[in-house]
Amino acid sequence: YVPVATTFEHQKQNAIGVYIQDQIEIDAWRIGLGLRHDWHDSEFSKDGVHYARNDSETTWRASIGYVTPWNIMPYVSYGTSYLANPGVPFGATAQAQPTLGEQYEIGVKYEVPDKNILVSAAYFDIDLENASVYTFDTSVNRNVLRQLDLHSRGVELEVTASLDNGLSFTGGYSYNDAEIKKLTAQTVGNQFNSAPYHSFSLWADYDIQEGALEGLG
Repeated sequence: YVPVATTFEHQKQNAIGVYIQDQIEIDAWRIGLGLRHDWHDSEFSKDGVHYARNDSETTWRASIGYVTPWNIMPYVSYGTSYLANPGVPFGATAQAQPTLGEQYEIGVKYEVPDKNILVSAAYFDIDLENASVYTFDTSVNRNVLRQLDLHSRGVELEVTASLDNGLSFTGGYSYNDAEIKKLTAQTVGNQFNSAPYHSFSLWADYDIQEGALEGLG
């Protein structure tokens, strides 16, 4: 049995981005600056109906930290973001809006003396406008594209190490409270179910140190 195709979609996108960035060290101060501009042209057709949009967006980021005599660096950062989205949201008459983001972060990093070990902790606060998500709609009995606003805030803890015996690893934990700010009346204020409150990660790598397989990881 081969089901009959009832919906035909075609998407064409062209994107150009330019950016500049700089990392500055002034005594114990560490400063990061970045600027980016994106141009994005998109054409979308569905069942013979054509849509098009042109976007141009500038985003930037900045951070500053101070390395203390105890190898501890507190820092703060701010940045904006842009992401083009394909498709047409359910019930809309125009292509999906791009996702615009704004992020604040404050944290601290500690480098263990004489060891390749870095420990970091950070608090983040992120606002996303017009993020794309597919949700099930009972009126048409299928998943449809919608756009939502999100406010995400939480903490991240991470340890990164590269040891002399060839072992490297990265471990982390994050708590993320991602609240829906705009979607439907039933979902506003709820936790975004694609973003769990708690998440853990662990990555490890080992490189053989001697013998015929030296350097193999």
